[in-house]
Amino acid sequence: MSDIFKLNKSEYSDDSGMEYLKKDYHVKRIAIAIDLIKEEVSKSVNKKDLNLLSLGCSTGIIEKDIKKQTGVSVHGLEASSACAKKATARGINMKVGDVTKKLPYTKNSFDFVFAGEVIEHVIDARAFLLEIKRVLKPGGFLILTTPNLARIDDRVKFLFGKAPRHTNPMHEILYLHIRPFTFSSLKDSLHQTGYKIKAFKANYVVADIGKLFLKSRVLAKLFPSLGGSMIVKAQVKK
Repeated sequence: MSDIFKLNKSEYSDDSGMEYLKKDYHVKRIAIAIDLIKEEVSKSVNKKDLNLLSLGCSTGIIEKDIKKQTGVSVHGLEASSACAKKATARGINMKVGDVTKKLPYTKNSFDFVFAGEVIEHVIDARAFLLEIKRVLKPGGFLILTTPNLARIDDRVKFLFGKAPRHTNPMHEILYLHIRPFTFSSLKDSLHQTGYKIKAFKANYVVADIGKLFLKSRVLAKLFPSLGGSMIVKAQVKK
């Protein structure tokens, strides 16, 4: 497993809005995503020639660790110029821009694109995935993470007519999620836009129903479709 568990957590405290990344739930998600990138980088003879684009990368905390652990050139796109400035200071090649529009890069520019917790905020998911495909090189990889609408406790809530967290319009953070995905809908979306799924993982199977609380990595490995956060490695079809 990636050594992201050794990250200097004081960095998260320095950036407003990034505190949530300190939670074990997200640390595990990021660790799995980085391992999927490292897995492909290890197969390359010329690692320094590889480059990665991170979409909606905020202040570049995760991207700094991707760069450190993989050795690839890391680029970032972020809508906030203030956040982009902080990411630049962390050694990320930044551009300011909107991930929901045409990406400011030429065709076949990147070996990897990392989209961590982004697609659920995008109205036109199809256009988003096709634009990522455009900037990826033939055979390039998309590493994508997104919350699972159908995690195990949300399925139970649906059964009893209750709304899962991701559909709650009053939730402090999750009300911004306008395109929630399930295992099958994400898989179908990737296939329909020209990607071949190489790995589909989950960080934890989490059940939080009343006084019952369950968090299991073992179950996440056995039943990723029930996990809390879905982590996908998809390759552009050649």
